[in-house]
Formats: sequence, C-alpha cells, structure tokens
Amino acid sequence: MNTQARMSKTYGWRLALLAVVFLGYAGWSAYDGFIGYPRTNRIAAEFAQIQKEHPDDWQDPWLKWTRSHGYPEDLPAAKSRFSMIAQYAQLGICLPIGLLALWGLLRGLRRRIEMDDQGLSTNWGLTVPFAGITELNKERWRSKGIAIVHFSNGGRPRRMVLDDWKFQQQPIGQMVKTIEEHLKPEQITGDIKPVEAQPQQNPPAQSAGKEGAE
Repeated sequence: MNTQARMSKTYGWRLALLAVVFLGYAGWSAYDGFIGYPRTNRIAAEFAQIQKEHPDDWQDPWLKWTRSHGYPEDLPAAKSRFSMIAQYAQLGICLPIGLLALWGLLRGLRRRIEMDDQGLSTNWGLTVPFAGITELNKERWRSKGIAIVHFSNGGRPRRMVLDDWKFQQQPIGQMVKTIEEHLKPEQITGDIKPVEAQPQQNPPAQSAGKEGAE
C-alpha cells in the first residue's frame, strides 16, 4: 500500500497566476517610478525651459530638441510627487506578494506526502506512524477538504495538515480513509460516521386480564 500526494494542479496554477500578476505589476511600477516618470519630468522641465527662452517661437526649438534626443514631439505633462510616491507604494505592496507566491509555487512543486503500511511521511521531515496517531480532526473536511492529524513524536505532541486543495485530492482522500481505519471512533472528531440504528424490540404484550375470576 503505497500512496503519494503532490501539489494539486489547481493550487499550482493559482500560485503561478498570482506570481505573474503581482510581479508583473511590481515591475511596471518600478519602471514608472525609477525610469518612466523621472524621464517624463525631465522632458517637461526641458519644455518649460524652452518656452521660457523662446516664448513666441518655442515650437521649432522644441522639435529640434525632441528629435535630437529621440523623444516624442507631444507636449509632456509632468508627473506629480503623489504619482511618484504611488508607484513606490505599489511596488512595495506587489513585490512581496509576488515573491511569496513564487516561493510557494517552487516549494510546492518539490513537496510530497507519502503513505505506506506503517504510516505517513513527507519529504520535509515529518514521519507519522499509524500507531502514533492520537486524533483525526475533520471539522473542516466536508467544507474545506482539510483534516488535521494529531500524533506523538518522542513524547511531544505534533500535527500534520492534510489539505486536498493544496495536494492532489484523490491520494489525500485515501490517506484520510486509511487513517480512519486505524483509529477508534472516539479518536475522530468533527465528522463521525453515523452509528447504525439498532432495531427496536417491541415491549412484551401485557396480559389482557386475569385468566379467570376467583
């Protein structure tokens, strides 16, 4: 009996999407904040200087300057200090989120949970023998697909989370089912299997009366 659960495709694609969106927006904000907006402000400052030096005929000097520097001929609008700060703020928010999503994706691609005849183990160092499991908490199993395995390791209580959204659903479900088979009903909380009702016995019929009158 060997079962292995790796990161689910749904969870992996979600982390990849988050990483792309937030890192992409962080890169965009970094470009605007450190390159694009400062360049726009330099062009706007140069345009203001040309207008000051040539108030009546600024068009020709302006066209000459833009063409010599390879800049567009459109009249520039300077970026405000608030716009600059907004780019830095967006960078500060999006970059950590994107890096965290990327780190979660790369880590998740390497993580796996395995089950054999002796118990469960992970490639990040957890070993959970069936004999050491003290409780299976399934309070969020039906709604979230999360089961928490409580076990004892060297006398110290520990736990392992089985999540069928982060990991492949079918192997995780098989692991939870196998753990249940190794536990007593009182060791399973949150999702106890209903106990079959026992057939009721009819009460003994009461005698209709005394068999005879004295």
